[in-house]
Amino acid sequence: MDKPQSAPVDQRLSRGEATKSALMRAAEKLIAAGGIENVTIKQILHKAGQNNKTALQYHFGDMKGLIRALRAVRGGQIKAKRERHVAQLLARGAPPALRDICKLMIAPAFELAREDAGFRRFIRAFGPEIALSQGPAGNAAVDGDGPASQAIITLLRDELGALDDDIFRFRIDAALRFAAASFVHHAGQNGAFTGPKGDAFLSNVLDALEGILHAPVSAETQRIRGQSAE
Repeated sequence: MDKPQSAPVDQRLSRGEATKSALMRAAEKLIAAGGIENVTIKQILHKAGQNNKTALQYHFGDMKGLIRALRAVRGGQIKAKRERHVAQLLARGAPPALRDICKLMIAPAFELAREDAGFRRFIRAFGPEIALSQGPAGNAAVDGDGPASQAIITLLRDELGALDDDIFRFRIDAALRFAAASFVHHAGQNGAFTGPKGDAFLSNVLDALEGILHAPVSAETQRIRGQSAE
């Protein structure tokens, strides 16, 4: 007896999800093009083809709620890919090379950007926040501190055992900022993340990350740090 009533409910849910998706994609496009500070709710509604002026508030509460939802969706995509990459690497059994660990940091976003133009817009829209974050860059990353991210930190700590905690944290932060800035710049180019050009980009970023993380601590840095500790 209940089945005839379920179809309209399902249709309403489907329309609602479609509206939410349209609003998030519209916000992503506008923020990628002009920066988050220059985007208004009115612009998002127009871009999403929504005549209902309260649609964004209904689904997200406000602009901040929409941005949180958008980050959660994209962050979930990165997290799922990263978990698979980490599991595959750990399944090998042998200790991974530093380059393999660096790849865990950036390959998920690279693969998503190669597959989806929308994700490339997401990088352009929100990558600058990671590169320019006033706090640790890791806190601005979209997938937070999930088990896969923690596994990467553990692998890096084991690989870079010669670095003390302060320098280790500085190197990780610098690596994340560099990667974010590189991805934002590359995402704005024609044919970004695809073909041989995309492969060369990924390999070059991995080279640089290895250099940032594995570079020896210079005598000058040691001297300055020793003086500041006195």
